[in-house]
Amino acid sequence: MNECITLLEHEIEAGKKAFEEVLHAEIVSRQTQNEQTLDKCNELHEKLAVAVATLQQAISGVTSQTQEAVEQARNEIFAMLDDSNNLGVRGLADFDSRLTNLNKHVAELEEAIESRPRPPSTPPGNIVEGVPPSEDYERLNRKVDRAYKWQEGAEKTLRDMNTKLQPLHGELSKLKVAIEDLENEMEARRLARLASLGDEETPAKPETPAKPGTPAETPAHDPDLEKKVQKAEDEIVQISTQMEKLENTVNTLRTVLSQKISSEAKTRSSNISELKEQLKEIQKTIEEEESENNNDATDNDDKEENSKKDDEDNENSGKDSENNSGNKDQDSNKDAGGES
Repeated sequence: MNECITLLEHEIEAGKKAFEEVLHAEIVSRQTQNEQTLDKCNELHEKLAVAVATLQQAISGVTSQTQEAVEQARNEIFAMLDDSNNLGVRGLADFDSRLTNLNKHVAELEEAIESRPRPPSTPPGNIVEGVPPSEDYERLNRKVDRAYKWQEGAEKTLRDMNTKLQPLHGELSKLKVAIEDLENEMEARRLARLASLGDEETPAKPETPAKPGTPAETPAHDPDLEKKVQKAEDEIVQISTQMEKLENTVNTLRTVLSQKISSEAKTRSSNISELKEQLKEIQKTIEEEESENNNDATDNDDKEENSKKDDEDNENSGKDSENNSGNKDQDSNKDAGGES
């Protein structure tokens, strides 16, 4: 029994020693594994710190580029607005000056037409009362009547042209109002956009590198920033298209109004030139007929004077012949008395 107990004790001690050795080896291996894990964690933290710094630099670069792009787009929009305003103002001033000159020219022509003398209501002085007027005078009166009827038609045409030009003033006023509304709308949108950009563009807080043993966030990209940039680009494109549409509308209205003004001016100038030519021809015809009538009257007066002179000469010649015959009778009587 004692030997069995002694053997059992030896076996128990040997088992304890083996267990202690295994436990010591396990503890040593766990310690070395923990040290290796800590080293790896430190390396990972260093890498994460470098990555975070790089991301911060990239985000700051993107933010600066976005600000530069927004500023450039803002300057371009302001320049386009200034150009469109200047073009609209210059075009409206040009239209106003053209219409003013055209109305002034029309007023001068109307004054010139109204200042012309009216046809005489009584026949000329060389026609005796009670004697029917000659065919020349009737023909002259008919021509003068036609001329003044044509003059009245021309004045009516000028008045119609003035009434046609009145809608152009309305169109110009509507164009001014439309341009002012567009400018106000663009200014309101610009101010709203600037306010929204001022609210959205807040400086990003610098992230501190994570300490060892704490979990670190590793954002790959910022979706909000990308959305803001895309939204700003879309709004810039939309504003550019609206500005192009505005410029096209202004150019179209300018060309239409200039075509209308040029066509009305050409029509009016052609009508006025025809009126002047016809009035010149009528005046020339009237002057020629008046000169012919004056020549006929002077010829008739000369004929009457010549006939009167002929009658007087005939009477004088008759008296001379009677006197000569009386003298001859007296001489014959004297001769007869002397002979006796």
